[in-house]
Formats: sequence, structure tokens, C-alpha cells
Amino acid sequence: MSKVHLTNFRDLGGIKTKDGRRVKKGFLFRGKSLNGISEKAIDDLNRLGLTAIFDFRDEKDRLTKPDAKVEGATYYPCGVLELLGPEAQGSPVDIYYIQEVIAGKKMTKEEYEHSYQLFLRMYKEIPYAKDAFIQVFNAMSRHERIYYHCTGGKDRTGICSMIILWALGVDDKEIYRDYHYSNIARWRKNLWRLWHIFKGSKQLRSIKYMWKFLNCNKKNFKTAKHAIFSRYAKIEDFLDKVYGIDQQTIDDWKAFYLE
Repeated sequence: MSKVHLTNFRDLGGIKTKDGRRVKKGFLFRGKSLNGISEKAIDDLNRLGLTAIFDFRDEKDRLTKPDAKVEGATYYPCGVLELLGPEAQGSPVDIYYIQEVIAGKKMTKEEYEHSYQLFLRMYKEIPYAKDAFIQVFNAMSRHERIYYHCTGGKDRTGICSMIILWALGVDDKEIYRDYHYSNIARWRKNLWRLWHIFKGSKQLRSIKYMWKFLNCNKKNFKTAKHAIFSRYAKIEDFLDKVYGIDQQTIDDWKAFYLE
């Protein structure tokens, strides 16, 4: 499998499960949006044999910053924050408030803290974006070669990866390692973003709170995990009750995507 020249792109293949198997390489890929990527990256993606690409961004981003086309892949727009299930309580207003921080708006400490609480709330709600994630799960049931992404490939994409890896029988340590890797893959982008925020806001506290948004840390991971397992004893129960994915389907995923 050739290297893909794309920030925060990776293959879930090779991740070890609790029973000693590994995720099969070349089938489940995660990363950032495909907007404005290089010709080299497009050529790399074309060689992967992808059959499905899932875009978790909202409609505005999908339309104004469209993904590059990848040969042989069907494109699925499935905005996670637009398709939160009834268990979630989010609203577009919450998202736009957070975006004001990301844009570098000058804010009070209370406003920054409020925006961070909204960010954490998203981690509680995103696991229930069933009309979005079910499209990925259905493609897995069709045994497709999948690429799924949001804007930077860390939050919406990270939570989808958590659910997939839990379903495939991966333990928390390995799942967190995959989630946290976005910090390493995006370190240049993160530094640029922190400088951009400070330049716009002229407030040191903007760096502190922006890093809370950028950092893929254990608090975020535990927030998403608690959102699922405080209500459901097992990932199988969660997938069954929320997504209608039964044990037979999960067993089929394991048979195909593990080796």
C-alpha cells in the first residue's frame, strides 16, 4: 500500500484486537477533508481502490470547499452535526458559537469557557449522529473500501473510528492511541492554528482554549466513551439499540475486516 501524502490520513489496518487478530490493511481509512489537496495526494488516493467516501462536514463546508474526486469511489454527504439523533441536544447555534473561537474572535473568559463546554457536549452527542454514521456502517456491511473524514479528521472522524474499533473488538488503549495520533499528525497545523488565533484575538487565553479544541486528549476520549457506556453495557447493545446493527452484522464485520 503506497503512502498517501495527506495530513492526518491513516489506515486503521494493523490495529490489534483483544483476541489477537488485527484490522485488515487497505479497507478502512480515516483523515481530513479532500478539499484543495495536491495532485500527488489524489493520485495516491486513486491507487487505494476506494469505493466509498463519507464526508462528515456540514453542508456549507461541503459546498464551498468540495472534496476532490477519487476514481471509483461513491461520495456520501453525511453531515454529523446536521444529523444528530433524538438522543442528542445540539443545535447549529452551538456549533457557530464554537466557530467564533476558531475564527479568532476576541471573547471574555466566560465566553471561552461556555464555548468549551459546548465542545465537550458535542463529544457526548456525536456518537448518536445515527443518520450520518449508519451510512458508514451500511458500507461496512457491503464490505467496501472506505474513507471517512470531517474537516481535520480528529473529532467527528475520531469518534466514528472509536465506534468502529470498539465493534471490531479493539481495547481502549489501542483506540485511544489511534485517536491521540491526530496530535502528532497535525502538529504543524496545530501550531499554525494557535498562532492564527492569537494574532486575531490578541488574547493569551485564546491559545489556552483553542488548544482545548485542538488537543485529542483523554478527557475527550472519556467523554465520548461515557456517552455510550453509561447507557449501554456493551458496544453491541449500543449498536443494536441506536443503529439497528445486530450481532450477526458485527460478526460479519469481524470476519471481513479482521485477519
